[in-house]
Amino acid sequence: MAKFSTGLRNGMLTNVGFLEALNGGVLKIFSAQGVPASADAAETGVLLMTLTAGGDGTTGLTFDPPVAGVLSKSPSQVWMTPSVDTAGTCAYFRFVAKNDDGTASDTAPRVQGTVGAIGADMNLTNTTVTAGTPWTLNYFH
Repeated sequence: MAKFSTGLRNGMLTNVGFLEALNGGVLKIFSAQGVPASADAAETGVLLMTLTAGGDGTTGLTFDPPVAGVLSKSPSQVWMTPSVDTAGTCAYFRFVAKNDDGTASDTAPRVQGTVGAIGADMNLTNTTVTAGTPWTLNYFH
């Protein structure tokens, strides 16, 4: 099950909803070396790629309004990178605010989850990525 950071949980319990906290963020995908124990911990492993809207490196990712309690990526927005940074096997992801520096934080809104072929928080057809190739994520719920 995906892990919510303390900052995200605290915001949801006070005045900032999940959608508000993470809409416009980025999705980072990392290799398997040392998956952090929590979303509050510093990033570990190798950053394989960062997905932005249209792969432009700056435009944040957006969600559609929730339907039946499910929040999904906007189907009209392409979540991608034009070039995978480093070859490797995808092991975990973090959805973070654009300005998240990846250090340990109990205030930053983050969602962290596993990446795999079956039974992970994010299931991919192929978890191996090649440096220099474009990569697109079609679905995120």
